[in-house]
Amino acid sequence: MDAIGLTTGMVVGEAGAGDGYFTFPMARRVGATGVVLANDISKRALESLDRRRVSEGLVNIQTVMGEVDDPMFPRRDLQVVVVVHAFHDFS
Repeated sequence: MDAIGLTTGMVVGEAGAGDGYFTFPMARRVGATGVVLANDISKRALESLDRRRVSEGLVNIQTVMGEVDDPMFPRRDLQVVVVVHAFHDFS
């Protein structure tokens, strides 16, 4: 997170968020004034991520159901898009 300059208040997209391994640390880093849009093409993964989001009380994470050829991010003002361990899912 330091290497990509993630700071409080940023609007961040995560493509291939899965169960949220990186989502939650990023949400804590951007804080209440920031947003993490957690994208995946797996409904199961996003449901799991959403359950954890609720249980941890993090309101700055939004899950986004993507498509194979489009992440479907609803915002165009993303300052950073993170892709970690997900390139194998892209054609």
